[in-house]
Amino acid sequence: MYHPPSAPLVPPSGLCYANRFGLHFLLALEEVMSKNGANATLIMSGLRQFVHQYPPDDLRRGFDIAYIASICQGLEDMAGRAQGRSISKRAGREMFSERLPAFYDIIPALKMRTAASYQALALHAQVEAALPLLDQLIISFDSPHRGTIIEKPDHFVYTMHQCPACFGRSADSAHSAHGGEQPMCACVSGMLDGGLKWFTGRYLEIVESQCRAHGYTHCVFEIYGASESPAR
Repeated sequence: MYHPPSAPLVPPSGLCYANRFGLHFLLALEEVMSKNGANATLIMSGLRQFVHQYPPDDLRRGFDIAYIASICQGLEDMAGRAQGRSISKRAGREMFSERLPAFYDIIPALKMRTAASYQALALHAQVEAALPLLDQLIISFDSPHRGTIIEKPDHFVYTMHQCPACFGRSADSAHSAHGGEQPMCACVSGMLDGGLKWFTGRYLEIVESQCRAHGYTHCVFEIYGASESPAR
């Protein structure tokens, strides 16, 4: 007989998002899967405490990054690797394409999206301005390391030093029976995808080229489709 885990699949790290981040991530997951689907995922992920009560809408740091990793793993265990990662990507995209105004008081610069001066920028410049703000929110769990953003001739390279999607996971661990060769961080790819859509009005191509769960030192995402020459 199957017994759901009684603790998070990935042990808590002590690095925590504001509860508001956790609330909106779970609401996005619910939007993608339905309430019953989200509850089943939480149970499978060892996060039964959130089935009947999501985190409060406040800025207290109480939502561990390991909860994101546990949910990503729980989705793969429940739905299989491909479908689980598809759902986690859609949840990340839903959160960042629909819910960023909830974080204006945490990152006021997000409001620049509605400014005429921002909207007048070329797509390349819009992406260049938006990526540091998305990084600030994605790693808003008290990480000592900000992500790095490098501009290449035809794309941007975003490097994460600590990734909430694959934190505490590895492709060959007992917690990753469906690991395979593909990067695990579909959730973060979705966040970047949705966030850049929210800022620019366009979906760009997000490719994860390196994943810490596969032995790399960082998770690396390449963003294509914004190669219009910036104004000089």
